Amino acid sequence: MLETIRQTLHDLVEFNTPSLIPAEQRPLFTQNWPEVETAFKDAIATITKNHAGLVLNLKQAGMAGPMLEMKSKSLQRCVDGLYREVQTSSPIFSLKWLKPTSKCMNTIIGSLLRTVPGLEVAKEYKDHFEVAVDALEAAKSE
Repeated sequence: MLETIRQTLHDLVEFNTPSLIPAEQRPLFTQNWPEVETAFKDAIATITKNHAGLVLNLKQAGMAGPMLEMKSKSLQRCVDGLYREVQTSSPIFSLKWLKPTSKCMNTIIGSLLRTVPGLEVAKEYKDHFEVAVDALEAAKSE
């Protein structure tokens, strides 16, 4: 799931037909991406190690068993809808799937923040991406 979130954020920031974020902010997102990508990769490596203490903490955070399956399926449905929307929409569109996808990402990253160190920067990046999208949408409606 973290790999899906990582790839989706990267793709959304890089998407430019039309750009989802203000042009003047794209360099800032690009500049900060390596740190964010490292945070995701480190978190994935930590989870992959699968040590006993982590397994218990993941279970307590709702990141195991049926709760993990629910989160995984929700994320995949939202991400699929978002990619479909971005790939098939005209230059003037509303991102109906962005908010549910973002909420789903928030629940997953939020659960992992308590158990896997280093994801704070990834969450902040995702949150600021949402702000940039909202700012661009607000500017279009002025």
